Amino acid sequence: MWDWVGHDVVKSLGKVVSCAVAIGFGLTLLAVTFDGSTAQAGEREIKRGKVIWNNKSNCKNCHGWAGDGRAHPRSPPGPSLRISELDRESMREVIACGMPGTAMPHHDRHAYTDDRCYGLTKDDLEKEMMPKMGNKPIRPTEIEMVIDYIEARIKGRGKVTLEECEEYFNRVGAKGCAKLPKLADVTN
Repeated sequence: MWDWVGHDVVKSLGKVVSCAVAIGFGLTLLAVTFDGSTAQAGEREIKRGKVIWNNKSNCKNCHGWAGDGRAHPRSPPGPSLRISELDRESMREVIACGMPGTAMPHHDRHAYTDDRCYGLTKDDLEKEMMPKMGNKPIRPTEIEMVIDYIEARIKGRGKVTLEECEEYFNRVGAKGCAKLPKLADVTN
């Protein structure tokens, strides 16, 4: 059937098809890798997210070390992230932009300088509605790591347990953990 086509043409056509398949596969892999809803965070990103949560952004001061809304006594209480229904994209915007009219600060150094935050600029908000800048600005990659940490260690976790407390503080018998229920007691 293809006798009229020379061997070189068939060979070249095969290379083109192989190349197209490889490019298609590569683009599919790239799309899955960078789609926030399907990407799986590695342990390294989760650990880095915890460091940012604790130190750079001080999320723990308002949301509590366990993300349960038990704030530091000198900080305004934040909502429990353990029961949060925010998807990744919404969480990203809240962390970057804060929540106008609440104590939730923004962490994007360019928040409200253009309309990246809820379509608003600082000129659109009254002074008392404008979120304050967080402890330190957080880069977009760091925001992603904080979300990785929240999704892996906080969101949907239910009641705080002894084991979770000891894991968080990286110490068996950590101060304050003994009063918490054991995981087996919570799940039974």
